[in-house]
Amino acid sequence: MSSLADTMTALVDIGDPNLVVTPDAEFGSRTTYRVGGRAAVCVEANSAAALSTALAVIEQYGVDHVTLGRGSNML
Repeated sequence: MSSLADTMTALVDIGDPNLVVTPDAEFGSRTTYRVGGRAAVCVEANSAAALSTALAVIEQYGVDHVTLGRGSNML
């Protein structure tokens, strides 16, 4: 299994402006109730193609992940 850093580098190297990679991301502002801690990495995909690409890379590197929508189900 590869490291999280390797996965982040691979995602950034894609160079897709619809794919935003944020290390040590704060999640409170991303949820409906404004609660939440930090995530090691947040990957925001702003298109279906970017989401598909990001998931393929994450799965290739074997990194555990959680896919979220707009955050209304997070408490």
